[in-house]
Amino acid sequence: MKKLRYPLNVTIDTNIFEANHFDFGTGSTMSVLAKHIQNGKVKLVLSDIVIREVEKHISNRVDEVCGKARKLRQDYLHILPEQYLTNIGLEFYIQIPEKGTIHEKAQKVFADFISHCNVERLNTGGINIEKVLDDYFSVCPPFENSEKKRKEFPDAFIAEEIKNRFGSDETVAIISQDNGFKKACGDSDNHIFYSSLGDLFDAINKQDEEYTAAIELIKANADSIIHEIRELIDDSCIEVRGLSYDKDGIPEGYDYEETYMEHCHVSGFKLHTIDDIDEEKIMASLWVQSNISINCYFDDYDNAPWDSEEKEYIYVEQKHILEKHDARFGCRIEINRKTEEVQVIPFRIILGGDSRKSRVEVDDEQEAMYRELEDADREDLGFLALSNYNDALDNDLNGSPMAQTIIGLFEQYNDISSAYEDLAISYDDFYTCAKAKVSEDDKKAFIASLSSEKRIPIDFSDNSNDNLLGDVCEWLSQKSETLSDKAEVRLPDIIGYGESISIVGANGQEYTLILDELHGIPDEGSEEAIEVSLKSNRETIARGNVKLTIGYLDFDENGGASDGIEDSIDYEVEDVLEALESLLLKLRDELDDEQDLAASIKKCIEKCELIK
Repeated sequence: MKKLRYPLNVTIDTNIFEANHFDFGTGSTMSVLAKHIQNGKVKLVLSDIVIREVEKHISNRVDEVCGKARKLRQDYLHILPEQYLTNIGLEFYIQIPEKGTIHEKAQKVFADFISHCNVERLNTGGINIEKVLDDYFSVCPPFENSEKKRKEFPDAFIAEEIKNRFGSDETVAIISQDNGFKKACGDSDNHIFYSSLGDLFDAINKQDEEYTAAIELIKANADSIIHEIRELIDDSCIEVRGLSYDKDGIPEGYDYEETYMEHCHVSGFKLHTIDDIDEEKIMASLWVQSNISINCYFDDYDNAPWDSEEKEYIYVEQKHILEKHDARFGCRIEINRKTEEVQVIPFRIILGGDSRKSRVEVDDEQEAMYRELEDADREDLGFLALSNYNDALDNDLNGSPMAQTIIGLFEQYNDISSAYEDLAISYDDFYTCAKAKVSEDDKKAFIASLSSEKRIPIDFSDNSNDNLLGDVCEWLSQKSETLSDKAEVRLPDIIGYGESISIVGANGQEYTLILDELHGIPDEGSEEAIEVSLKSNRETIARGNVKLTIGYLDFDENGGASDGIEDSIDYEVEDVLEALESLLLKLRDELDDEQDLAASIKKCIEKCELIK
């Protein structure tokens, strides 16, 4: 492909705005486009027709949202009266803003984007209408689909606008998913076609000398990226589409009312595009592969009797469906080029017929009975019941070398906190001495003595002893409060799974020790990794795992043992323990400095005989 020259003219079809859900927010594809425009790499040129179509589609989306909001409001009010909902703090769900105001705000978001991007607008003033009509009657692109001829007139006008604006010499990148529109624009040497903005971004960044290094950085941090993506996957980002429709519009499946994720495994990702490279970070789009099991529930009205007197269904049974999906979804990440910290932009996962591998109805009573029988069989063979592994992990943790080491470090941390408590008391005493009534000669001697201590953040060049003594007293008081705050931070004498423990390190840096937990009931033969990590300001300092192996035993046709493994719990947390020890070492060094400073101040006080 020929080298791109900047600023590159770029024009976007309406379907690209639709594909990106009219999202102009931070981290969105449109915000990345705006950044390329601000950096001088892209000049955005849009047809007035595209702008008006986008405005119309946004208006339609607003109408759709308002309609759903009104319906939800009616549903809520059917359950509880308005005043009751207001009294319990749920008034937000029944307040519907005036539609005109919402339309105005929605259009302003798009208008601000157009203004921010300094868009050049194309109009139909200079196009060849005869050429468009000739294409129409000759069934030339974009009119090759006879069923949609009338709807293709806007595309034909836009294509003529593009050809009229850029001619055959000035390069323009045309972003569209519509092949008919692309054909209508013409296969000219100055036309570069992309099916998505991501493809455009990747082409721009391929010309950056850091492109290869960016790819290598992403590959090197693959484990961290997968971990951060998995951390964000929960019920709030998953949409399950239980209904599908055939060519006649006849639905098949279930319309779920509630869904809850049971299990998720992120198996890997494929780099899709490099969206942006700057001095601080790299932004990229990924295709993520995952296996997701999800519990789905709906009320079975089809098989419930109708009470004609009460005019309602009675004995409505709630059905439980377990769906398993091989899901492929897109997400965007940012990775810091210096710290290699990974941030994942929030994403959505759509689970439907294209990802569904199986769907089975679960009889919860039979499932519980089966679990009890299975657990009894396992216990007869000397294994734990599958539902008891959480307790087994907790019991093993208490006596594990990991817990003993961490609690030992926590005890050292608390000893340091106690030492800070003693220091705070000392500084209170120093303050009392400095505030005592003394002679001018004693003041002068005390200030002169303190001035040699360079760790005191006071400018001693002021000639007024009274002013300097006031500054010293204020600093001593603040120092006492700071040390008291440090003394109040104490760490627990026991740890457990599912906990996040806050730790204040040297220089006030905040850390969090996170012990994940076992999610759900494991399967026989599986290996579960419970993460243990130390983080600071979203950056992972160290990471390890507690690996739980679920034992099992299989038998051959003759009743003899054929295959199996034992239960085991292995602690692979050396990096985390080393990071905690390093944190404690820095705290001890900081404490030594503080104690040395306090001793120095005490000597100054004693030397000047301020202690009577």
